[in-house]
Amino acid sequence: MLVYQDFNLYFQDGNEPPVKLAHFEETTTRPFSPILSDDNQKVVFPQEDGTKIYAINTDGTHKRLILSTDQWGSFGAVSFVPNTHLLFFAVVQCNNQQDANSLCPTTAFLADTDTGKIRKLVDLGQVVGNINVSSIPDNIKLSPDGKMLAVGTKDGMKIFTLDGRLIHDNILPYTPSYNTFPSPTLSWLPDSSGLIVAAPDQTYSTTACDSLTAYTMWRYTIDDDNAVQIPLDPPPMGDLIAISPDGNWIAYGGECQPNLYLGNLVTGQTQVFEQDDSRPDFSWSSNSKHLIIHNSTLLTSLDKPSIYVVDAAWIDANHFLSMVDVNGPPFRYLIGEIRGDDVFYYDEQRSDDSLVFLKPK
Repeated sequence: MLVYQDFNLYFQDGNEPPVKLAHFEETTTRPFSPILSDDNQKVVFPQEDGTKIYAINTDGTHKRLILSTDQWGSFGAVSFVPNTHLLFFAVVQCNNQQDANSLCPTTAFLADTDTGKIRKLVDLGQVVGNINVSSIPDNIKLSPDGKMLAVGTKDGMKIFTLDGRLIHDNILPYTPSYNTFPSPTLSWLPDSSGLIVAAPDQTYSTTACDSLTAYTMWRYTIDDDNAVQIPLDPPPMGDLIAISPDGNWIAYGGECQPNLYLGNLVTGQTQVFEQDDSRPDFSWSSNSKHLIIHNSTLLTSLDKPSIYVVDAAWIDANHFLSMVDVNGPPFRYLIGEIRGDDVFYYDEQRSDDSLVFLKPK
């Protein structure tokens, strides 16, 4: 795992001594957290207030400058292509007169973190608006097998190979319910055979809010180029929805209403599983069986009450890291283990002056 402590970034493998990877100045801000490759061999992290992005081996060797704003201007968050050392990033070209809801010309690139070489993947067209450097937009998704890229717009979804070849086009075009929500949410099926597509082409009203943006849900399979609509009542609404890794569930709700919903993306059935009238975010476990809400509530089973947690983040399907008050301050990070419907904690021996970045497995 990656640990940030005393303005230093470390990599620690199990019980082995931590390896120092980088030092940050006290005033440095990081637009995104360091990320770790799937084989735990390569780390990418920002420095100089995010204007430069570096890669380094987890043994502390071969630090290399990968990206800089001096060379590339505005680029969004970066992400490892699954099962590779290739770094995916997008360059967005907006002019100063465009507002936050405008779509801007966007080009996708791949950077080899072993060699430093960068190649253009494909021009995506008018895709990204108001780019958030902390995450890649939900309408741009790499397939789990690391072989395809899906890009969604109101004109339909496109699927490219990682050599830039267009293999599917104009999938599920729609008319957005609001101009401020022009893009669909995409989620690949775990075997890369297709995607769950959430198209923001509806509205939904609650007692507290009128005409929330709502989504029509589709399951699209690549081999037969077929899309099947998934009826959910009420429809997913607002801009905080979470599709499970297996593509079978969706968590949503909570905006302008007290209910949180769980939708079955196979049968179309929905049920209320919690109440929260704020704007909750959801984080699924990798096995799609458990759900963290707001980093503070853990749902282990629909038949059991939720469990209060603090600053929780997944480690793997049945383990999470949580900050717990152990006999008063200072707070400590504990590892939570889910066994059935019960949770057991183990002391991680880290105080509240450190940050731990985990790659869920």
